[in-house]
Amino acid sequence: LESAVKWDTHGDFERLLVALLQAGRDESNRVDESKAYEDAQKLFDAGENTWGTDESTFTQILVTENFHQLRKVFEKYNEIAGHPIQQALEREFGDDTEKGFLVLADCIESTPRFFAQRIHNAMKGFGTDDSELIRLIVSRSECDLALVREAYCQEFGTSLVDAIQSDCSGAYKDCLVSIVEGN
Repeated sequence: LESAVKWDTHGDFERLLVALLQAGRDESNRVDESKAYEDAQKLFDAGENTWGTDESTFTQILVTENFHQLRKVFEKYNEIAGHPIQQALEREFGDDTEKGFLVLADCIESTPRFFAQRIHNAMKGFGTDDSELIRLIVSRSECDLALVREAYCQEFGTSLVDAIQSDCSGAYKDCLVSIVEGN
């Protein structure tokens, strides 16, 4: 997979994807508040507080620290910069690298909310992106679909089942509802 990524991408985006594929993330739940502040300051100094952007600092921190620690880093970053990390990512990066870092940041903040938003986007507007909707629901069905269901209701004020029932039809609808309900 790493070879395919290197073949198909380049630059900062390639380095981000390869770092993610190398799976060097701390999987613990430890949170070190002073390190979170230090890392937030490093991110600020590597981006908004300097001319140009040191992409390697962003990659190193966002790819290796555990999600609990990174949530604290994001909190400290907001205190230092006066705005969320996503705003800095939008300013400092472009194209696929920006999208990659934004997806990563959104997943770090709340993976269930991230997938709830993706499911909503697959159903909103004219027509449904059926393949995306199926992929999202099936991919979460064995790990955290119950949490995604809760996040969907909190984020959009309606249940995921109701949204599917109003947007889909027939056996396709019944199958998705069955998966979402855990049957």
